[in-house]
Amino acid sequence: MTMTQPLVEKVGYIGGQDDEVGGYCEPLIIRSAKGEHYVLHEMHTYYDGDEIKAKDSKVEFATLEELLRTFHNVERRLAIDISLPWMETTPTCGYDIPIEEFQQASLRRLGLLK
Repeated sequence: MTMTQPLVEKVGYIGGQDDEVGGYCEPLIIRSAKGEHYVLHEMHTYYDGDEIKAKDSKVEFATLEELLRTFHNVERRLAIDISLPWMETTPTCGYDIPIEEFQQASLRRLGLLK
């Protein structure tokens, strides 16, 4: 019996919060019919007047090694590299994959789901 790989793997995480706003950055392996995609996903919340809003951004990489090297720099500097080609996206990074797959990936990373 062969185990199938999950559609989404979170291979790291760094985040923080200050009062009511915060954000996180996570390296993802997203599997679709077109193959594996290596995505650095960033989400942050911000004030728009009195309202708190969220914004998702992503950068895609050609290799897993490149993704992990870039994420290591985020961890080390505690900041994202604004010179990367960030593009606005959705919580699912623009892929037609249910949000539940991303939620399950978080649980697997924490060891709460196999």
